[in-house]
Amino acid sequence: MHMKTLLKNKRLMLGIFIPVVFALGLLYLYLPAFNGIEDNIEKINVIIVNNDKEIGTEITNQIETNAPFNLVEETSIDEAMNQLKEKKVHMVIEIPNDFTASIQGGKPVINFTIDEARQPTIDSAMEKAAEEITQLLNENMYKMKKGKITSGIEEFYTEMEDEMSVNKPLQQSKEIVGHSLDSLDYTSINSNIVKINENNNSLNNVLPLLIFLTLFVSALIRTFLYEKEVNLVKVESPSWQILWHKQFLNILSAILYPLAILLIFYSFNIEIATGYGVLWVFLSVAFFMFSLFIQVFIDLFSTKGVGFLILLLLVQILTSGIVLPIELVTKYYTWISPFLPATYFTKGIYTVIYSGSSIGNALFVMTVFGMGAFIVSLIYTTIKNKRIEFEN
Repeated sequence: MHMKTLLKNKRLMLGIFIPVVFALGLLYLYLPAFNGIEDNIEKINVIIVNNDKEIGTEITNQIETNAPFNLVEETSIDEAMNQLKEKKVHMVIEIPNDFTASIQGGKPVINFTIDEARQPTIDSAMEKAAEEITQLLNENMYKMKKGKITSGIEEFYTEMEDEMSVNKPLQQSKEIVGHSLDSLDYTSINSNIVKINENNNSLNNVLPLLIFLTLFVSALIRTFLYEKEVNLVKVESPSWQILWHKQFLNILSAILYPLAILLIFYSFNIEIATGYGVLWVFLSVAFFMFSLFIQVFIDLFSTKGVGFLILLLLVQILTSGIVLPIELVTKYYTWISPFLPATYFTKGIYTVIYSGSSIGNALFVMTVFGMGAFIVSLIYTTIKNKRIEFEN
């Protein structure tokens, strides 16, 4: 009898189907996004600054022809570096003004500057691109050198053979010179890869994502447990009192929870570009905003809202750029990116930890998201109270 009761319990049976739905949803969300990386690499912007107007111009043309990304020419290295720091471009290539002279008298070097305060995918992609560009340029330079030398030698020996009869030593010397050409230095151009914002390099792969998951999931659990507890004790207080009590706990949690993250940073000696005070303010605003955002879903959809929020969490990881640069994600994910709060959290957390520039825009947009969610909660509470009054 008890077994039949259990089998008829629809909520228990959901435990069989929910993992299947979750697995299918996860795969359908993430596989298309990752499959589109190679097709979207052309959207990545890279600046090249050519200070050498001789061979450097030819090198620029070769890079522009063969590079898979969008190459933008800039005349000022300072302006190029500013754009890199502001996250407008992903790498800066500089051809020094002595490049031609270095080819003739030494080892020419091309400078590649990569911003480490980026997603791991883009960081490794730019480093790989720098290596491939250097290899390509060396191949072309090797062919050019060998071609010019071979052409001169062929001309010389042709003239000698026209003037002289068949001469065995002459033929042997020609073969020796030919073998010598094959031993030309293949690596004539060196790459100088410079990385900025290298602090916490070993944690770059996971740190922003871990902080985002910690804040969002913590806010979700706290909000859900609050709702569950309120429903269990059947609080008699009016909806307005519950609403303001929620906000009091949201503010208190937003003040205290980030301190735990700061303690972890301090314990592991994690360096940040802006300082712990700025990090605490940013995390507090983010946690409060996430709490308000999550509350709306639970207000409107009850426990089903948790399922929507978990799905939304997976979507935000893709669309925020915290794992993959938004430029590389499949198009139908990019259009929703500006309408989700994690996008601005990602911009802010990368700035706070790595670059140290202003986070004012990120804080402002997250505040707008939080206020929008709070207004929806106010409307919901007003309608709920009106309904209770009407029923009584």
